[in-house]
Amino acid sequence: MLRSIRWNLLGWTSALLLAALAGFGTVLYHRLQVLTDERIEAELQGAAELIQDRLHVHGRRPGQPLEIHIPESLLQRFGSSEDEAAYAVLWLADGTRFASAQAPPGVSRPARLRGEKPDVPRFRQRGDLREVILARKNGGHLVVGRSTAVEARQLRHFTWVLVGTGTALLLAGLGGGWLLLGRSLRPIAGMSATAAAISASSLSRRIDVAATESELGPLARVLNRMLDRLEEAFAQQKRFTADASHELRTPLSVIVSQTELALARERSPAEYVQALETCARAAQRMRSLVNDLLVLARADAGALELEHEPFDLKACVEECASLVQPLATERGLTVHLDLAEAEWTGDLQRTAQAITNLLTNAIRYNRPGGRVDVRLEARPGEVVLAIADTGIGIPDDERRRIFDRFHRVDKIRSRELGGSGLGLAICQSLVAAQGGTIGCTSTLGEGSTFTVRWPA
Repeated sequence: MLRSIRWNLLGWTSALLLAALAGFGTVLYHRLQVLTDERIEAELQGAAELIQDRLHVHGRRPGQPLEIHIPESLLQRFGSSEDEAAYAVLWLADGTRFASAQAPPGVSRPARLRGEKPDVPRFRQRGDLREVILARKNGGHLVVGRSTAVEARQLRHFTWVLVGTGTALLLAGLGGGWLLLGRSLRPIAGMSATAAAISASSLSRRIDVAATESELGPLARVLNRMLDRLEEAFAQQKRFTADASHELRTPLSVIVSQTELALARERSPAEYVQALETCARAAQRMRSLVNDLLVLARADAGALELEHEPFDLKACVEECASLVQPLATERGLTVHLDLAEAEWTGDLQRTAQAITNLLTNAIRYNRPGGRVDVRLEARPGEVVLAIADTGIGIPDDERRRIFDRFHRVDKIRSRELGGSGLGLAICQSLVAAQGGTIGCTSTLGEGSTFTVRWPA
C-alpha cells in the first residue's frame, strides 16, 4: 500500500497542505498578537499622557499627606472588572509612592535608566499585567497598567479556532484529494484491465483513448501502437509458421510417396535409382528451405555471424554474375555488367549470397530473351548496386510486401520455378545486418529494379 501511487500522492499532498495551513496559522496568530499588543500599548500610553497632564501634587503642610488627583472616569475606561480595570501609580523622585484606586499590590518601582527622557514611554510585562512607564521632569515615574488576561483568553480561543479550522480544511483536502486522485487514476485502472485481458488469442483489444484525454492520453496511444505491432508480429509469426509448415510438407510428401511407391513391389534397379533421385531432390529442397529459415531466425535474434573484412565488391559482383550465367543462358537472357571499382568492408560470403539471390530472381522472373542490367557505383558516402530486369513488373499493392517472408507475387509461377518466397526476405536481412538498405522500383510491363545501398 505504501508503494501505491494514490497513497504517495495523497501523502505528499497532505504534507504540503499541512505545511501551508501551519504556516498560514502561525503567521496569522503572530500578526494578531502583535496587533493586540500594539493596541494595548497605545491605550496605556494615551491614558498615561492624559493622567500626566491632569496630575497635581500639592506641597506638603505639617501633618497633611500628599494627594494625587486622577479622574476616576479615566481609570474606568477599560472596564470595571478586575480583568479589565486600569490602574496608575505615581513614584516621586525620593522614592515616595502615591497610588490611585485600583492599583494592585506588588507594583514595583521602575528603575531609573541612564539618559532617560521625560514623557517618553517604555513598557514592561509582569505576568498578565502590561504597564507603561513615563519618566517625570522632577525625577519621578508614572506607571499605568492593566491586565491582559482577556486578550490572552481571546488569543487562546483564536488558537483553537485556527486548529479546528485547519483540521477541517486538512480533512476536506484529504477527502477531495482522494476523490480527485481516484478520478485521475481511473484511466490507469482501465489500461491495466485492458492489458490484463490481452492474450495471444485476443490481441485485438485496445485502450480507450477517449477516456484518457489527459497526460495519460499519449501513453495510451503509444501502448495501442505497441499492441498493433505485437498483433502484427503474432499474425506474421502465425503466417510464417503456416507457410513454413506448408513448404516443408511438400518435399516431405514427395519423399514419403516415392519411398512407399518404391517399396510397394519389386522394382528394377533403374526405377529404384529414379525414386532415390526424386527423394534426393526433395531433400535438397527441404535442406535449402531449412537453411534459409535458419538464416532468418539468426538475423531476427541478432545472432547472425558476420565477418568484417575489406574486399573488392566489383570482383564479388562479377563472380556472382558468372555463377548465374548458365541459368541466364538457359533462359535466353543477356546479363550486362557496368561495374565501377569499389572497395568495401563487410562479410564477403553474406554479401555474395544476397547479390546471387537478387540476380537469380531477376533471371527467373524475366521474359524470354530479356536482359538483366547490373550497375555498381561508388558514390560519396555509399556504394550502390542496382539490378534491373525486363520482366512484367510488380503491381504497386504487391511491391509493398515483396520483402515479406513466403510472399509471392505470382504464386503459381514461383512454385513452378522452385521459389520458396524467402529469397528477398533473406536479402533484406543480410543487407540490413551490414548497415545497408534495399529498395525496389517497378513499372508494369517494363520490369523492376532492385537497389542496394551500403555505407562506404
